[in-house]
Parts: sequence; structure tokens; C-alpha cells
Amino acid sequence: MQTRVSMQARLAAALVAAAAMIVPLAGPAAADSRPRRVADAQPLKLDAADQCRERYIDGHGGGFHAGRTVAAEFLYGGSNKGMLRARSYGGQGDWERAVICRNAATGLYYLQYWFDRDQRFYFVSVEVNYAGDLNGMLRARATSVGPWELFFAARHPVSIEDPGNYLGVYTLRSYQNGKYVSHESGYPGDTADVLRARADTPGEWEGFWLNLQSW
Repeated sequence: MQTRVSMQARLAAALVAAAAMIVPLAGPAAADSRPRRVADAQPLKLDAADQCRERYIDGHGGGFHAGRTVAAEFLYGGSNKGMLRARSYGGQGDWERAVICRNAATGLYYLQYWFDRDQRFYFVSVEVNYAGDLNGMLRARATSVGPWELFFAARHPVSIEDPGNYLGVYTLRSYQNGKYVSHESGYPGDTADVLRARADTPGEWEGFWLNLQSW
């Protein structure tokens, strides 16, 4: 218990110290009214020393859904806007292009997605207060980083057992609720393949191709 409290205290202190360093992305120059593309935009950072990498995140789960790329559903309405779903197959665009950052102070990770219409990045949050089947849903909707936007990342057991074929497969575990992120391939309709932080142990549906070994 002492270790957990100490870690939370250190993280809280690091977040408070770094919060002042988060600077909104500057808009286009007045002489150039063209919208920026994600390739031209610099990701937000919790700290200047943080390292960020651009990645397409693919689900590892077997069967028909294997290899589908995670996308942020920015055109969804209300409390589902920015929902992350492993649903793209055969195409990778701006909504599938994630930026994964490692916080230098804590070693924890945070993710962000670019929404062209708003001309900005949004951090991925774990919706721990949602009820029922959407509890723990991941959404690209936050404009700052707190405990809901932080993740532990580690090599998935399959990556450790068979690095020749699965070296890039990792797990994401929410700092806020301690649950592993799962790919819900059995959900229907607009929630099919949603990502949720809800698993106690990593299995087939908790693996994602992140390729963090090349960090």
C-alpha cells in the first residue's frame, strides 16, 4: 500500500509541475489560411523531454478482426465522440494515425489523435465513469493530460513467448483503473470493435501492435 501511495504522490507532483508546460498548438499563419494536415502538426507534450512516435495501432486478436487498425470516431455525437475502434481494414488515414508519447518523468504513456476539423490533437481518455458495456471506453477527447489519460505499456505475453513473430505486440493498461485495454470484437453496430480498459489479465484481445521496442 505504501508503494502505491508513494507512486501516486510522485505522479501527482509530476503532473502538476508539467501542466504549465502544455501549450496549445499554434494556428496557421495569417498569410496562409490552408488547413494543416496531421503530418504538418506537432503533437502536444506533457513535458518538453517527452518522446513521441507516430504509430498505426493494430489489434492483435485472432480471426476476422486481426490486424484491423484503431481509428478515432470524431464524427460520432455526444458522449461517443472520439470513440476508439479497431475497425479500419486496408486503409490508414488521419483518423488512424496515433501519436504515442512516453512521459520522461513517470515512464507512463499517453496517446493523441488529430481531428482535422478542429485543427488540433486530442488526448485519449479512459471513461471510467461510463456505465454498463461502455465502462472504460477509450475516447480521443481530452485537451490536457491527467490520470485518465495515462497508460502503462508492456510487452504482451505472446510477444515474450514468440518474439520472432510477435515482437511488436504490447498491452496497454490504464493508470486510472488498473485495467488492460481490450478490443471488443463482439459488440454490434457503431460500437463494434470499441476499445475499453476493462480486463484484469492480458489475453488475445488485449494485444496491440505498438512496436515500442524501437523507442
